[in-house]
Amino acid sequence: MEKEQALAIAEKYRNMSQDDSTYGADQCALFEQYAEIIEEEINLFVEDDSYETEADVVEFAKETYSMGIDHYDREDYINMGLLDEPCDE
Repeated sequence: MEKEQALAIAEKYRNMSQDDSTYGADQCALFEQYAEIIEEEINLFVEDDSYETEADVVEFAKETYSMGIDHYDREDYINMGLLDEPCDE
């Protein structure tokens, strides 16, 4: 899969995540998570020939989300207000 194709899939899901009136808040939150996972794993989709279609990419995002794999780093959690500012570690 080309990088542009994978980015387009992430953008599609990000756009869907903003359509609360159609999908509802819970589904929109999932769509945003899928977009984040796809963007973070973009190189995997480009380098691994087993990801040929949108369905392949979305299935990966769904599986990753369902497994509870944390795709945010510490800075993301700080920016979301879920952690205090970093301390000297």
